[in-house]
Amino acid sequence: MIKGDARGAAPVNAPSPIDVGPLGKRVRWGVQVWPVNGSIIKEELYRWLRLEQPVEEGTSYPAGYCHFPKYGAEYFKQLTAEQLVPRIVKGYRRAEWQKTRDRNEALDCRVYARAAAAVCGMDRFRDAEWKALDQQLMPVAEQKQKKAPVPPAQKPPSMRTGWLDPALTRNWLGK
Repeated sequence: MIKGDARGAAPVNAPSPIDVGPLGKRVRWGVQVWPVNGSIIKEELYRWLRLEQPVEEGTSYPAGYCHFPKYGAEYFKQLTAEQLVPRIVKGYRRAEWQKTRDRNEALDCRVYARAAAAVCGMDRFRDAEWKALDQQLMPVAEQKQKKAPVPPAQKPPSMRTGWLDPALTRNWLGK
């Protein structure tokens, strides 16, 4: 679980345990809530969006350069739907993110994906880690090229036929 928190000094701060569920009942083992400072991540993203694509062939892309597939214009409008606006709060100047349009789901998704990457350590991968990950995914790409026959779709299990692992259900419900 995540929660927006503009007070943190990092994009994602240490999780805090929560042991009360949505209905006010105690959750036996609790859950962890990760505070995400969206402001830091948005500033980083907007800085990366301003990076220039290398003109010379063979030149590497700058760190943080954003590669996008062919998205429509609406995606990029949503991605840039907020701006940093200075405000005076209790006599002090403070910057605050404000929406410039109603829809900003692409920006929110990008912020939370970046937070997840930070928690998993992907933002600190070196070339060796990326190459190893690429090698793990290579057989999958080769299989797709061979176009193996797709198995027939199976009917999803109903709630009454054990769609949840009983052990997990007992743990969650505290039985």
